[in-house]
Amino acid sequence: MAARQIYEHNIPELEHYGNPPKDFGNGCLTPFMSTRHPELGSFHVSNLAFPNLHLLDMQWNIPEEIVIHESNPSATVDINFVLEGNVKGIFRGLDAEFTMSKGTNNLKYTPSEKSTHAALRQDAKMFVVSLDKTYFCSLVGSDSHWGEMTQRKMERSEDFLASEKFLTTTPQMQMLIHAIRNTQPGPTSRLLTQSMVFELMAHQLEQLSSRHREVKPTKEINLNDIEKLHVVKQYIDEHFLDDLTLTSLSREGMLNEFKLKKGFKTLFGTSVIHYVRQLRMQHARTLLRDHRMTVEEVASRVGYQYPNHFAVAFKKHFGILPSDR
Repeated sequence: MAARQIYEHNIPELEHYGNPPKDFGNGCLTPFMSTRHPELGSFHVSNLAFPNLHLLDMQWNIPEEIVIHESNPSATVDINFVLEGNVKGIFRGLDAEFTMSKGTNNLKYTPSEKSTHAALRQDAKMFVVSLDKTYFCSLVGSDSHWGEMTQRKMERSEDFLASEKFLTTTPQMQMLIHAIRNTQPGPTSRLLTQSMVFELMAHQLEQLSSRHREVKPTKEINLNDIEKLHVVKQYIDEHFLDDLTLTSLSREGMLNEFKLKKGFKTLFGTSVIHYVRQLRMQHARTLLRDHRMTVEEVASRVGYQYPNHFAVAFKKHFGILPSDR
């Protein structure tokens, strides 16, 4: 059976979805649209707006295999996090195919977007951070190679995906998205949500910029090994809660252990082990702060068998006990 072809201009819900109201609200995502369409399926969207910044939380139950044809020019920069589902598509302005799958993310700027999205029968969820173009440029700056390259493309109104392939959403990003989506109304909820959004963006933009970072050989490390070490660092960023060993990381970066240990320290100013521990401690602080988990639960989550060992490591890193956070 051939996939059903759906055209945006024939579905009012799709056009409505592209122009949600920007009510600044109380700092929590609130329902914006909930509809059931015989072709589109069940479609639910919540949104939250800040000045120059807009959040969309979409849940979509797709009833059958469909192909959606869209013409949706946008002046905003959109950071897309796929929470559930798998969608394949093409951006006409980029002449590029892409795959959006659970646990991945990307950034796009498509001022002349015409796209096609194909999806099987499934449940799909997407979390989107949409930013005003000028505001985004002020946040990114042009000090880095990636920032300068991105700003030039935007000045030319050039469509682009920040990465050819959607990137893995790290555990830190996942926890922040979960916290944002579940923020409850309160006197500080707007401030808390906004701070978490900025932290989420910082992680995602660092992930993107690290893949475009200019690498220069040094006396200690050649260009080929520098590129491999960046691959290892990116892998650690995405898998720091896994049981990582120097052997497994050496295999991931196609480096021997000596080159990995020496090169990582020289290039990034810290050892592999310390970098992994740093990421785990930062993640532990987020869990304690935003999820109100017990010290025992957090210790187990970040790889400590005994809570007292975790408490000692936490105090060494932050100067306070986890119970005092």
